Amino acid sequence: MLARPTLALTLLLASVAAASAADLPTLPTLAVDPQVPPPWWHGLTVGGDVSFAAAKGVRGMAGGDGIIGYRRDFSNNLVLGV
Repeated sequence: MLARPTLALTLLLASVAAASAADLPTLPTLAVDPQVPPPWWHGLTVGGDVSFAAAKGVRGMAGGDGIIGYRRDFSNNLVLGV
């Protein structure tokens, strides 16, 4: 008893879905331009280091440092950092 309405509903939805799919507009492509120039300034450079040393009979030591700067790469492979 339930099979006949289910079959009718399935056929109806299949025919509507196929008709509406053919009427959809085409989407634009998302192709990337291969001629994008490299960035002129590479920007912020951040780094850090943490160290620890211990030995028998010597007090343990810990330390660290940090680096903040800017970097610029030139076309002749020269790198300028501040």
